[in-house]
This record gives sequence, structure tokens and C-alpha cells, in this order.
Amino acid sequence: MKTSFSHIINPVSEKENAELYSAQKITLESIHKSRKNFIDKGNVELIGVAFPQAFEVLNNELDKKVNLERSVTDVHHFSVPRNLPLIYDILAKGVEQSSGEYIIFTNTDIALMPDFYEVADWYIQKGHDAIVINRRVIPKKLMTAPLAVMQAHAGYMHTGYDCFIFKKSLFSKFIPSNVCIGIPPAGNDIFYNLFTFAENPLLLTERHLTFHVGVELIKKWGSNEFLKYNYQELNFLLKKLEPNIDIAKFPGANLSFFKRHFKWLMNPTFNYPLMMRRDFAKSGKRKKLNPPEVNQAYAEWLIPKINFKDDEE
Repeated sequence: MKTSFSHIINPVSEKENAELYSAQKITLESIHKSRKNFIDKGNVELIGVAFPQAFEVLNNELDKKVNLERSVTDVHHFSVPRNLPLIYDILAKGVEQSSGEYIIFTNTDIALMPDFYEVADWYIQKGHDAIVINRRVIPKKLMTAPLAVMQAHAGYMHTGYDCFIFKKSLFSKFIPSNVCIGIPPAGNDIFYNLFTFAENPLLLTERHLTFHVGVELIKKWGSNEFLKYNYQELNFLLKKLEPNIDIAKFPGANLSFFKRHFKWLMNPTFNYPLMMRRDFAKSGKRKKLNPPEVNQAYAEWLIPKINFKDDEE
């Protein structure tokens, strides 16, 4: 039986975000070429979930267009407001309109490699009901290069979550949150929901499957007010998720005590106090798992130390 994917993205207009709009063109080109390579093995529908102005210049690039009805400013007051969507709203609207058995959600600036869907399907056939893929990053000077040149660059490792694949039936188990897109730690809300409720989740950190143009490690994503808001919303979510979390399913759980706690502590995408509490709660009844996966000289030195290794190595 062919695998069917519903790939959800949150497109923007040039007026909303000119830089992201430029990256979006690369993303859409890469998605169309990747799904053309997958056409004999499965189906991919592309769903855009966004504010109406984002669709004004998108003609045949999307199979379905779904309008968002609210933004983060509808749930919280900001001194300098930004019309940013809530991640849960994007997923809920996209899933509602989807026809695929598996959902893919990627950030709008995350481009795909030609074999992305084929590789995702292979891991699904191995029994994984949720997959999170870390991107590679390539130099920003390649922004104007042909897509094939971008894809040819091996890129560099990066932490953080911006590509999610999961069985559609899992979404009904998600605990909603008001985390908004575009501000750290956006994406961690999806990650923790998936690794809490999926039966066999997988984190892939060393696969050349997605890439982002631009390797800047320190970037002004938003005001301190927005950063504080998003971290607060994530903490609210984690408190609700915590009773359901089985630490044995999380990346690094199979490592020795000091190794796993070092990686959880040093990796900024993990909430260490939560990981520590759940680890101690699991003490004495740990499930044996296969090894999971969960520049700037300092970053090149640090990232291999805090990144989790591939499942198969």
C-alpha cells in the first residue's frame, strides 16, 4: 500500500516577512521536486495554513489553502504586537483538511532534499509513528544559487526542531498550547507532544534530508517580551504533559547516567529539570532501547558533544 502524506506549511506574504518569503520560494521548489520523485511510491498533498494575505501570490503551489482566524495577539497582550500564528492552530487547521495517513509539518524556511519523502516512508515502514528530523545549515551566500547547488552542499549540523512527521491519529492526543511560531522555543511543543504520545518516536540528527540557508547561530528572533511569552507557554504545556511522559522513549534514555544527563543539560532544546524528574521516576524500571537520535569554532566543538547519535549507528 502506498503511503499518503499531508505536508503542512505556514506560508507568508512578502509584506509580512521579506526574508522568510525569499526562503519560502526555495522551500516550495524543493517540496515539488521531492514529491515528484516519490510519485510512484506514495502520495503527497501540500497544505498551506496561513493568514489570507499569504495566499495572494501563491497560485498553483499549494493543493489546499486554509485560512487562519487568530494570532498570538488574540491570546496575549504585547506592547509591540506581531501577527504570529499559534503552532497548534496551524496543525489543527491542516490536520482537519488533510487526507493523508501521515502528517508532515515543516517550517516555511526548511527546504527538502530530493529523496526526503522516500526516506521518511522507509522509516515509517520500519514502524516509527513519529519522526523528528534536525536540519542541516548551508551558507547564506548560496541563497541565489540554483536549488541543485544548495542541495549539493553537505551543510553543518544544527540542533532545534523544525521538521515533524507523525501518524495523523496521534494529533487527537496532543495537549494544546499557545506557543507561537517564529520565536524560540517554537517546535519544542510539537517535539514533547510527539515523544510523549507516540509509541515508537525517532529523532534523526545526522541525516541530510532538510536544510536551511544561513548558518547564523545567534539571531534576534523577537523581542524579550515574545521570548518570555513563548517559554512561559511551553512550561505550561510541559507541566500538563509531565504525568504522561515515559522517559524511556526520549533521546538519550539508553545512555549511561552521566552521559544522558550531560546531553539533556547541555542541549538547549531539552528542559533539563523535567528530564531529570522523569528519569528519577523511571529509576529501577528502565526499558532497554536501541540507541535513539535525538559554526564559529565553539559551536562546531559543542554540537557533536550535545547532539544525540543516530539510531542505527
